[in-house]
Amino acid sequence: MKKLFTTVCVAATLGLLTSCGTQTAPERTYNEGINIIPMPASLQQQEGRFLLSSSSSFYAPTPEAKTIAEFFAAKLKNSTGFNFAIADAEKDGGISLLIDPAMEINEEGYRLDVTPQV
Repeated sequence: MKKLFTTVCVAATLGLLTSCGTQTAPERTYNEGINIIPMPASLQQQEGRFLLSSSSSFYAPTPEAKTIAEFFAAKLKNSTGFNFAIADAEKDGGISLLIDPAMEINEEGYRLDVTPQV
């Protein structure tokens, strides 16, 4: 009888432990499928698209922006295989990383502008 009680207790404990770990967080979409991390406080969606290609480059005019561009280029290389150049001048079809110290946002804040212009 003692062996049966122990077996039931062990089975109940294992069942309880496995049921606690299998719950998944509900999948949530925000900004109607535009998933930017960290999630922006506000978003205005416009028409258009940006084609990322092997000839795309990053414009980074300051040392801080260059550090960010190098990090971002390395992350994108992992998923695309492209070696992105870090340029000293803005180019058509490029990504400009500009840091504005006068911008009044918190330390981790950012502003992302996607425009048809360079």
